[in-house]
Amino acid sequence: LGNDIVNIVKKVKEVEKVPIPVVEKFQQAAMINVDKMKVLLKVSESVGIFYGPRSTGTCWRVGKDTVMTAAHVVRDNIWSTFNQFLNEEKYKECYVDFNYNGQTKKDTDSKYVFDLERTAYFDETLDVAVVKLKRETHKEFPPPLEFFEVLDPKKNDNEHIYLIGHNKGNKLHINYGIGLWNPTEKRLTDLIKFCQEYGKENGYKELDRKDRLVIQCKFVSGASGCPGVIIRGDKASVVLIYTRGYPDFYFSKNFPEKDRQAFPDERLLQQGVNIGPVFESMTKKKMHLNLRNEIFPHQASEKQQQLNGQHQYAIDGAKKSNPESTFENVKNLEDHIIVRHVQDIENNTAKWTTCTEGHSETAIPDSAKYNRQPFYALAIDDRVDIAYPNMKPPADDTDITLPHGHSQNIPVHRNEQNITQ
Repeated sequence: LGNDIVNIVKKVKEVEKVPIPVVEKFQQAAMINVDKMKVLLKVSESVGIFYGPRSTGTCWRVGKDTVMTAAHVVRDNIWSTFNQFLNEEKYKECYVDFNYNGQTKKDTDSKYVFDLERTAYFDETLDVAVVKLKRETHKEFPPPLEFFEVLDPKKNDNEHIYLIGHNKGNKLHINYGIGLWNPTEKRLTDLIKFCQEYGKENGYKELDRKDRLVIQCKFVSGASGCPGVIIRGDKASVVLIYTRGYPDFYFSKNFPEKDRQAFPDERLLQQGVNIGPVFESMTKKKMHLNLRNEIFPHQASEKQQQLNGQHQYAIDGAKKSNPESTFENVKNLEDHIIVRHVQDIENNTAKWTTCTEGHSETAIPDSAKYNRQPFYALAIDDRVDIAYPNMKPPADDTDITLPHGHSQNIPVHRNEQNITQ
């Protein structure tokens, strides 16, 4: 009996040693419509990697022979620290690959690899740049993305956004299932409180900029400049250009890796430039109008039709802007009439450019030193010299914070004729 008890105890202990299987928790599977995937794959043909000597980013085809990307991607690779300007000679060290597979060397024989020629558009405040590609006789550029739509986070928070980019400088990826995050006052207050509890200063400054859209995605560095699109039937429309992530301190090189791993995902936010302000920025400067018309052919045609009907609208109200227009509405009528008036002056007198227009004291720290001129000052030959501040050198981190930028030192050629307004 004693031996039997001993054997029973041994068997019980052996049973206790048997490990209990752990049931793994799987993330809920996400699905995407096959037709939508076909549309996204078509868009991906127009998306490439911007490969530079200092950093990489994502770019995408627009217009006849250009690519659009984030301004800080361009700046980080061609900025001249000694001369304090964008040195386009450094484009010789950069290239675009529309079929990047992870290689570290440039494949000059690839039909998808193109050299860069010059900067066609650069807005550091918006953080958007357009760069001209070099044409080669035996190569054809990928098709440009030509459809765009402006989203309002207050009204379009149910839209599904898809990002297509080279996250972390890797092969092309698609991040889907993304929605808009509306930065309400309550949410912003909550984020500031979180930073205080975390022992940090507010890392969400300018999260609620009116020219931005806030999202939550998986993309980080390397994806800067990539397009965010929505799908309508069999057509994809670009709604944003991905630029950066929040909070600031999370993306700092000084932020400990262990803290980064433990950081709550729900506090990580990303931001992209709303495509509408890009169109408006190009509209404000005559030197960019042709480029704007190439990149935004449908919106440019729509705006021209509205401008043609404004005088009749002012007389009897017969012409009315379409409130559902992609880029315009009735409240912009006054601004449009001013633009048209300025264009009439230009066409009937001389070509001129006022370099301080479009900038504000918040956009340029040194702007308080400017001697502000009326927009018609040059037309009446009553303009004094304007000093241009130097641009700042690029920050250490590519995807952290883009400070409000300074204008390049661009010479302005004025017409010496006596002009009557």
